[in-house]
Amino acid sequence: MVNPGPHEIDEIRAPDGWELLYIGEHFEFKNGLNKAKKYFGHGTPIINYMDVYKYPGLFLYQIVGKVDVNSEEKRAYSVRKGDVFFTRTSETPEEIGIASVLIDDVEDGVFSGFVLRARPNTNAFNNDFKKYCFSSSAVRKQIQSTSSYTTRALTNGRLLSQVVVPAPIDIEEQKAIAEVLSDVDALIEHLEALIAKKGDIKTATMQQLFAIDDSSNITEFGKVCSLRKTRCAPASAPEGSKSIELEHIQAETGIVLDKTPMLELVSLKSSYKQGDILFGKLRSYLRKFHLAQDSGYCSTEIWVIVPDKDVVEPEYLYNVVQTNRFIEAASEAYGTHMPRADWGVVSEFKMKLPSSLKEQKKVASVLMDMEKEINELRNQSVKLQGIKQGMMQELLTGRTRLI
Repeated sequence: MVNPGPHEIDEIRAPDGWELLYIGEHFEFKNGLNKAKKYFGHGTPIINYMDVYKYPGLFLYQIVGKVDVNSEEKRAYSVRKGDVFFTRTSETPEEIGIASVLIDDVEDGVFSGFVLRARPNTNAFNNDFKKYCFSSSAVRKQIQSTSSYTTRALTNGRLLSQVVVPAPIDIEEQKAIAEVLSDVDALIEHLEALIAKKGDIKTATMQQLFAIDDSSNITEFGKVCSLRKTRCAPASAPEGSKSIELEHIQAETGIVLDKTPMLELVSLKSSYKQGDILFGKLRSYLRKFHLAQDSGYCSTEIWVIVPDKDVVEPEYLYNVVQTNRFIEAASEAYGTHMPRADWGVVSEFKMKLPSSLKEQKKVASVLMDMEKEINELRNQSVKLQGIKQGMMQELLTGRTRLI
């Protein structure tokens, strides 16, 4: 038997009809293929880090990477239906040991050096059950606690072998659990596809509404807005004040997920007011923007853009900063390691501006309605994912049985 690792497994229980299975007793690990960049882009299919990270169950059509390998490499780094792959390294422990099971046969397929292959040597796990059993909170906690960390988080076959997985002895019960969770996944995938479709429609609508032609009224971005440069030391902010940090703004949605109490901060913060537009100037290509509905404080890595309300509707300008053309202009940044948008460049950005505020409002209203609908669908997806996590906690521990 594989010896337990440094993690505690005493709190993990196996109800009647279940057992605690050490990964190392049922899988054999192997590191993946490393090759020079020139060998990639053509050849045989290769399972890459992002394939494993994105898909708990990996199908042939989802494997888009290619690599040129010889016959010996094909044999040594082969992949087959039922193999489980784990992410081997990442910036944080939360992203290592993410598992994905190969659902299809992949002829001549191989796998990347950034992932580990776990090839089953017993029939203790049903293939569909593998999509979920390595993602339960108890298993993830073990994987993270056994990882090593220097400049990056790392795991390996020896560490993963020490992880114990609760599982029904009866394969039919494993199948039943996987079927229920797969149904929830199908609902989530349907919602995500609908969100993507409506997002594409909004993008196409924006391109049409903001396209510059000979009949357009054209102005420069800096002529209809300015930067608010008021700063506040956290210690002097009113009691209970909070700050929007760059990581709090969800990419592409305009949603603020959280705020940090000012009392927990040290560095100066920018002030913003209702109707101001917040735009992340650090790595602008991440598309972090927000239309302020109140007054408050934010990171100085966020531009506080103040619309001149005599000439431009705030909601109209808010949609302008979401366009691909604006993002491209903001991405003409200075600095390489930490690229920041240059206001001197952005202020000269040419934009279409209907002369009538009423017409601007009409354009903005169409786009804001579309954004509202998309965000409502996103909220539904988040709720479903929360429900799924709760179901996994019940079903993958045996607290709730499907017999």
